Amino acid sequence: MDGEVHVETEMEYVTVQAHPLRRSWRLAVVLSVQNVLVAVCLAVSFYCFWLEQQRGSETPEESEIYIRFDPIAGIPDSEPVKFKRYVNHTMNLSDDSGIQVRCTGPYMLYMEVCSEGLDGQSGNGTLELRVGNRKLASFSLQAREEDCRDSHQTVYLRKGEIATLYFTSKGKKNLEVKKLTLGLHYLLGTQCQH
Repeated sequence: MDGEVHVETEMEYVTVQAHPLRRSWRLAVVLSVQNVLVAVCLAVSFYCFWLEQQRGSETPEESEIYIRFDPIAGIPDSEPVKFKRYVNHTMNLSDDSGIQVRCTGPYMLYMEVCSEGLDGQSGNGTLELRVGNRKLASFSLQAREEDCRDSHQTVYLRKGEIATLYFTSKGKKNLEVKKLTLGLHYLLGTQCQH
């Protein structure tokens, strides 16, 4: 080829590597940010759990229908049991003894009762939940020394009824109720249509 000069050049590729110290610094920043975010998430989770525990220990949900009485002692024989303090929602107490029902349906009656026979003798008695003369639930008690028992029973109540709890000792008074805790909880949640 006449007078032409052909020059072939190779391009040289240069790779630049980041300095190892700069790379480890970036990794440390990323890991630190990640750890801070994890710690914040844990703190928020524990705070929410603590709030729920505080709220759950005060009262049942306000959407439930219930009445729960504080423990009482010294219950007289053959008279309606009188309650002083209670927590409720959509149920009330009339004359310190009558539980006013506002919803028809099944209820869970639950109680803890501690009883003791008098003068070291074995005693017998009964706790009954009644509406008028109709017996809804009955719990037999028998004890010589102080004896505490938990019990529950499902009862059906109608709107407008007033349920009353009675304690009777069999024969002469030979059994004393030392402590009674009682609650009545509507089993259909918020379905109070009748």
